[in-house]
Amino acid sequence: MPQDLGQYGLYSLVKGVPLRRILVVVFLLQICLAVLLTAFFSIRSGQKAVNDVASELRHEVANRIEQNLQSYLFIPRQILRSNQNLVDMGLLKMENLTTWESYLIDQLKIFPDALVQPQSGIRLTVSNEQQEYLAVEKLNNDEFLLRKAGKSTDYDLYTYKIDRQGQRTQQLEAIKNYDPRSLPDYQTAVTAKKFSFSKIFTPLTESTLLIGASQPIYNSQGQLLGVNSSQIHLSQIGDLLQNIKVGKSGQILILDESGLLLASSTTEAPLGLKNGKPMALSASESRNALTQAIAKYLTTKFNNFNQIKSLQQLDFDFEGRRQFLEVRPLKNEVNLKWLIVVAVPEADFMGGIERNTQATIFLCLLALGVATVLGILIARWITQPMLDLSTAVKDFGKRVTSADFSNAEDSVVKVQGINELEILAGSFNEMVQQLGEAFTTLTSKNQDLELQINQQTQKLEQEIQERINSEQKAESALRETKEAAEVANRAKSTFIANMSHKFKTPVNSMLAIAKTLRNEVYDLLNQEQRQSLNNLEDSGKNLLELINNILDLAEIESRKMELQLTSTSVQELCDSSLSFVKHLALQKNIQMSLQVPLELAPIQVDEVRIRQVFINLLTNAIKFTPHAGKVWIEVQPNSTNEYIFFSVIDTGIGIPSDDLFKLFQPLIPDESSYNRRSANTGLGLLMVQRIVELHGGSVHAESQLGKGSRFTVKLPWKNLSE
Repeated sequence: MPQDLGQYGLYSLVKGVPLRRILVVVFLLQICLAVLLTAFFSIRSGQKAVNDVASELRHEVANRIEQNLQSYLFIPRQILRSNQNLVDMGLLKMENLTTWESYLIDQLKIFPDALVQPQSGIRLTVSNEQQEYLAVEKLNNDEFLLRKAGKSTDYDLYTYKIDRQGQRTQQLEAIKNYDPRSLPDYQTAVTAKKFSFSKIFTPLTESTLLIGASQPIYNSQGQLLGVNSSQIHLSQIGDLLQNIKVGKSGQILILDESGLLLASSTTEAPLGLKNGKPMALSASESRNALTQAIAKYLTTKFNNFNQIKSLQQLDFDFEGRRQFLEVRPLKNEVNLKWLIVVAVPEADFMGGIERNTQATIFLCLLALGVATVLGILIARWITQPMLDLSTAVKDFGKRVTSADFSNAEDSVVKVQGINELEILAGSFNEMVQQLGEAFTTLTSKNQDLELQINQQTQKLEQEIQERINSEQKAESALRETKEAAEVANRAKSTFIANMSHKFKTPVNSMLAIAKTLRNEVYDLLNQEQRQSLNNLEDSGKNLLELINNILDLAEIESRKMELQLTSTSVQELCDSSLSFVKHLALQKNIQMSLQVPLELAPIQVDEVRIRQVFINLLTNAIKFTPHAGKVWIEVQPNSTNEYIFFSVIDTGIGIPSDDLFKLFQPLIPDESSYNRRSANTGLGLLMVQRIVELHGGSVHAESQLGKGSRFTVKLPWKNLSE
């Protein structure tokens, strides 16, 4: 139906429009769609290429920076580890720092100049708990700075220039009451009790930013002797970043967890003044606009830089231009929470992409113009022969209407130029010729056909009348047979009921005598007699049960059983059935249980008959379940609450699959393993089936040999609330 509506809508849209115009429009639509898709995918492909290149570039730059930083920061750790070994071997004494002076100078000589550049490289220091301090820093290839404080200087800090041999050449400055234990690198090492990096700090002697890599030194008793440190100028890290090119105008930043700017690939120094004192500069207060924008964007997105635990690739707009960012934490460094930020402007890549896009759009528009002209010419070339063919068809239609095929050659069409239209015209001409011949033949045969139809109609009417008479006779005979069968069935049921009543009296008497003998003379009997008396009583009970089943079955078969439907609680119905057979389960130590959903609505059934069904199924389950097995009832309504299912499940001996279909067959000798073990007559399960069917339900059996059986009763759930 929707397809028909769509076709109707399309038909109404193009109704009355010339084919020439439709062909041109369709052709132009295809060309426009191709042009638009080409332009769209070209622009999209260019943008994707930009994103991929920018992502690869910033990722590669960040990897390179991380490797350089780790290599650079490994040097202080290597120096301190070497010094620790010498202290452990007793070659350097923490109690006498004079022995350290020449050693530290030699260390600065052997490391590469890139790592110990004058006034911007590594400063080696050592201090002890006696407030003594020694620091050595390289000025140039021939001069070093020596800073010293201790008991010999009255705990004032003196700064000297010294030559390569360690001789003092000039005293530069002195600071009173200098306590090296208050330095951040000393306190960090003492607190951490292991190698660690300090926070960024500015020394008293100069306006620069330092970070200390410190190693606490303990004696064999674990007592702190002092701290050996390598202090690094952050300006050196900035020089490393400036040597790395990021596109045309990209930037690299190193930030700490609080947002301080530690280093930048720009010429901006990460040092500011507050109240006249030098201090680290926050990135959000940077004089570089892009650096400031990056810091504010990261603060807005993450709120706290500590939340950046892994690599992040981001982008944001700055001054109307898109910026690609990669932010990653510096890994594998002890307590050093730095962030590496690489910013790449999109504009660095878009120049060539935009030129390619403009060229693509121009070529697409040119192709559109050429295609439009070609479409108009091709449409005219196709439609003109079709117009000629349409005129011939109209003329031929008039001839068909008037049944005049005397001059059929006048309707012949001649088309040249298009192979398909030539074939169509040839087919049309052939059709005109064949229709003329067929019309003549059809006229001659029409009269013969009418005569044959009349004859067949008379014959068919006669056959129909004969079949109606035969069916009426068969229906009458079937009705008489059915009535006779019903009379015979009622007579059979009445006979069985009468005979069963006559059998019950002697059986009850036999049971009463057996019970009396067991109660009064049981102790006087020997073991064989007692067994015979028990067998007599059990046989009588089985016979009485069989007679009762026959009576109930006869009542059902004779249609005399009427159900007394009442509102019955599902929970109480199941509980009472389990209670009835509880003594049988206790004899075999069988565990019984009930699984019923909470708050089930009552069900309308004949409570007595349905309880009889459950007791019968439970008795069979207990009978065929070994000692210490399990038997339970499981209740579950279906999804629409239209039916409810009662399942009696056991862990008994099971029933072979070949014997399942025989379970509900009445009064038929059954040699299945199930009935041979139980002496089952089949009437009990037959009664279950008949009672359930009277309620409009059904019974289904499932079993697996050696694992147990499941008998499921399906009943209509007549909810009283409906």
